[in-house]
Amino acid sequence: REQAAADAGALAASLAAMGANAEHAGLQRLGCLALDALRSAQSALAPTPRLARKQAADAGALAAILAAMGAHAAYAAVQRCGCLALGEICDGSDAAALARTQAATDAGAQPAIPAV
Repeated sequence: REQAAADAGALAASLAAMGANAEHAGLQRLGCLALDALRSAQSALAPTPRLARKQAADAGALAAILAAMGAHAAYAAVQRCGCLALGEICDGSDAAALARTQAATDAGAQPAIPAV
């Protein structure tokens, strides 16, 4: 299923839906879940999870996740799903993963993550 979703443009569709419906907490939660699912998504365009993470970051996923978390700070489900998606996109120990982590930090990820 993940491959079919990736092949059908799930990344672009998720980001577009999140951008067009910023006020809708439920949709933001689902958008973050879709972005988190990239870890198992493989397609002709992103044959590995590492490439899928890069494509998500390049497409603006970090900003979309942080916008969702900022707009819906009082909604635990959005916060939880946003943290999962951030973790997935920033996962790894190579230079690209470290750069994505730094980009997320520079964009305000640490203040956006609720204290536990």
